Amino acid sequence: MLKNDVIGLIASDRQGCQTIYNEWIDENLQLEENDLENGIIEYSVVLEKDEVYYYLCGVMEREEFIKIVENLVYY
Repeated sequence: MLKNDVIGLIASDRQGCQTIYNEWIDENLQLEENDLENGIIEYSVVLEKDEVYYYLCGVMEREEFIKIVENLVYY
């Protein structure tokens, strides 16, 4: 199979709630929320770069997660 023959699809039941700009990677990332059964909110972002998908999620204070996303750097 050639790499052009592959189709990518991301499906999520999470709710997009805020766009966060990360100046280090020059990307707008969509912050998503997932309300867990126990009342806790899990936050996540998906980053697609050079045909690779990165997924970051965590259960913490919203502002703390936003700071992490704003300062995310990869090599």
